[in-house]
Amino acid sequence: MYCTAEDIRGELYLPLIKQMETRFGTGFDAFLEGHAVKATDYINAQLAGRFPVPFRVPPSIIVSVAAKLAAYFAIAQFSEREELSEDKYKAAKEMLAGLRDAGHLPGEILPPGNVRGGSLPQVFTDDELAGW
Repeated sequence: MYCTAEDIRGELYLPLIKQMETRFGTGFDAFLEGHAVKATDYINAQLAGRFPVPFRVPPSIIVSVAAKLAAYFAIAQFSEREELSEDKYKAAKEMLAGLRDAGHLPGEILPPGNVRGGSLPQVFTDDELAGW
């Protein structure tokens, strides 16, 4: 799992936490952890083409995405009103899309071949750059 029950609680709204604690009692953390597993599977499926998954130690952005997705899944199952956390779902999907597009995780050192440069021709022409 890429996130803990505590991470997911941090994404839930306080009134929902109270309602869920009342409903699930001591099984609340297990309920959340079940959704953390689903979120982890979803993340792995989305990033498998770009990254070696599963992550042994997930970067903080993956923990954040997993917590947002798990919160969304938990609310959708608990209240059938997933629109309450649709913002979290959209944010998580945008974060995953950004990671897929970038092809690297924040803080990773890119190999030299992956760094590209250039400038607009009206700023520095090829003749000007040739002298450097």
